Amino acid sequence: WRMTFLPAFRMCVEAGTYSLMCSYNSINGVPACANKELLWDVLRGEWGFKGYVVSDQGAIENIVGSHRYFNSSVDTVAAAVNAGCNLELSNNRSDAMYLSMLEAINQTKL
Repeated sequence: WRMTFLPAFRMCVEAGTYSLMCSYNSINGVPACANKELLWDVLRGEWGFKGYVVSDQGAIENIVGSHRYFNSSVDTVAAAVNAGCNLELSNNRSDAMYLSMLEAINQTKL
């Protein structure tokens, strides 16, 4: 994935972009928007990205629904935020995942 998908994004970071979007897919079994290796280690660590990461629409919800990676909104929001996803673009649902952020903080997951 480093040789196929990442070069175009690295060029954007080097050009000074302030925003990137994490996607619906998973990388090595980890949903992109909850992938610490991708969003933190590579993007912010190796490349020095200083901007914000926004999820693709519904991508955070897909971590539970499509990927079945977690089974709760609290664990999902904790994983996404801890990985480096700053903003959720939800499907205009009243139960958007990032609304569980306070509970994740109360449970010391954030």
